[in-house]
Amino acid sequence: MTNILPSKKVHSVIDYRVNIFLRQNWNDPRLAYSEYPDDSLDLDPSMLDSIWKPDLFFANEKGANFHEVTTDNKLLRIFKNGNVLYSI
Repeated sequence: MTNILPSKKVHSVIDYRVNIFLRQNWNDPRLAYSEYPDDSLDLDPSMLDSIWKPDLFFANEKGANFHEVTTDNKLLRIFKNGNVLYSI
């Protein structure tokens, strides 16, 4: 019998890069409100340090960074029922 493939094992590493637009949704009942007439509030991204956020991570990531722009490209929206939309 003859070998079709070489007897040496060939190992290859494939790297790839992904740019994503990430949106997270969660409910924090502590942020629910009824006094304001609008269904949602768009808050300044500086408020992000004042609220709880899920600890999101990508398992087995090789590296990560944020796109550098002149202004923060983030959205923080809170709904009357305490739902939070965070977009980065």
